[in-house]
Amino acid sequence: MLIDEGALPLLERLEMRSCPMLKEVPSGLQNLRYLEDLSFAWMTNEFNQRWSQQESQISRHVRIHRSDGTYDPDDKASIRAWEERKFGARKKHWFG
Repeated sequence: MLIDEGALPLLERLEMRSCPMLKEVPSGLQNLRYLEDLSFAWMTNEFNQRWSQQESQISRHVRIHRSDGTYDPDDKASIRAWEERKFGARKKHWFG
């Protein structure tokens, strides 16, 4: 997956989950100038390893959320923790 400069110019949120064929981090994420939230959930170990090596290359203004299907309210990167902070504990979560 390649994201060229100028592509998706108004994209603010990108969520990727359960993509077993995606082995590498999409090239060009840094080109998404208005991206505010980036979420990864239930990705392969191979993808997660590559992501951990490249995460620092993404602009500092992007909030990054990860989930392996577990939930830890103290983990600021947990998708469910982010949803609870944003929407409150009463919201039904998209993943369970």
